[in-house]
Amino acid sequence: MTDNVFEQFIFGIYEVLSDILPGSMLLMTFIYKYNLVQFKMLPESLLIIIFIFLAFIIGQIIHCIASDIEEYINRKKYQGYPSSTLLSDEDTTFPRYFKDIIRQKVNTNFKTPLDSSSQHIFDICYTFITQNKLSNRVMIFLNMYTFSRNMMVTTFIEGIMLLILSYIENNLVIGLISLLSFLSTYFFYKRFIRYANSFAKEVFRSYFVFDYNKM
Repeated sequence: MTDNVFEQFIFGIYEVLSDILPGSMLLMTFIYKYNLVQFKMLPESLLIIIFIFLAFIIGQIIHCIASDIEEYINRKKYQGYPSSTLLSDEDTTFPRYFKDIIRQKVNTNFKTPLDSSSQHIFDICYTFITQNKLSNRVMIFLNMYTFSRNMMVTTFIEGIMLLILSYIENNLVIGLISLLSFLSTYFFYKRFIRYANSFAKEVFRSYFVFDYNKM
């Protein structure tokens, strides 16, 4: 019981960070640019509440933008999502026997046709695993790739804002920080791709292991 509460707390932190941290970064840049002195007259506790609320709203907007960008990247890279190719004959990530067993087990348990698409089988496995809370690793990879995806978009927008600000203020230091932000965009892009693949693979592996452990 204690472990479950702790795990839910950790997952909740990741979900909050995926929205609050990106929103806070952009909000701080905005506050620096416009020097919102009038808000300093408000009580500190109210300022904190307003800041968190605005950061969350901005984070939600980033989340929506990142989802669209994620869809575009995956469509270009995988013609769908990583999960849409893992069980195909052309993909060599998993050995043939593994893919055949996954299809057979899902067919036995849920009457899914053996020739169902990889994505359809993935959706069933993911729903089954999450509803039964069978794998912490699946949720960890999901949270990590969502966080990396949101930060990828955030650092890119942040880089543009800082670049404009450095030009307006003729400030070389801010210009260098904007360059660092753009480099972070690439870093988070690589993490996003890696964790998205790890998440998709872990769903199939978790279902495979669970189905054999219960025998």
